[in-house]
Amino acid sequence: MSRSKRDSNFYSVEIGDSTFTVLKRYQNLKPIGSGAQGIVCAAYDAILERNVAIKKLSRPFQNQTHAKRAYRELVLMKCVNHKNIIGLLNVFTPQKSLEEFQDVYIVMELMDANLCQVIQMELDHERMSYLLYQMLCGIKHLHSAGIIHRPPPKIPDKQLDEREHTIEEWKELIYKEVMDLEERTKNGVIRGQPSPLGWLQYKLG
Repeated sequence: MSRSKRDSNFYSVEIGDSTFTVLKRYQNLKPIGSGAQGIVCAAYDAILERNVAIKKLSRPFQNQTHAKRAYRELVLMKCVNHKNIIGLLNVFTPQKSLEEFQDVYIVMELMDANLCQVIQMELDHERMSYLLYQMLCGIKHLHSAGIIHRPPPKIPDKQLDEREHTIEEWKELIYKEVMDLEERTKNGVIRGQPSPLGWLQYKLG
């Protein structure tokens, strides 16, 4: 894609203290959460005609730890496809080359509520049991793939590079992942996989 054409596909919007530069297909951005790993906005995807969540990773190349976390997140989300785990829909960067590369945006399904909100709800035993069952199914799927919080995840037959790298080396690895995912998600979902669902399908209302 040429530089001018790539530029024309993006626009910028201020979200709190951060600037989101996103594809024009994503409209009506509204902040819904933030943390150490990034800032999340709800948005409307004009191509898929559905609401989505867009996460901008916070300073992914600030240091080796941040870069390694960003790399892991991209690779793990690409590898996981399960109805009880939030699905990856798209990945992109507004930068045009590896030399300019500094921002990573991850597009995911937008859930009806987050876990903190669910915990604060007054739910009957049946709904609580069903939500717990869905979470355990998602966790079981992750553990079956060798993905756990500690020690570092091991994914059979997947290229998860756990060696130590310089920030520039991590940057190159992440850029390759973003370019690969950007190509594979042009239609909104990862090609070759069924459209993912979310862990919180169960209606709470």
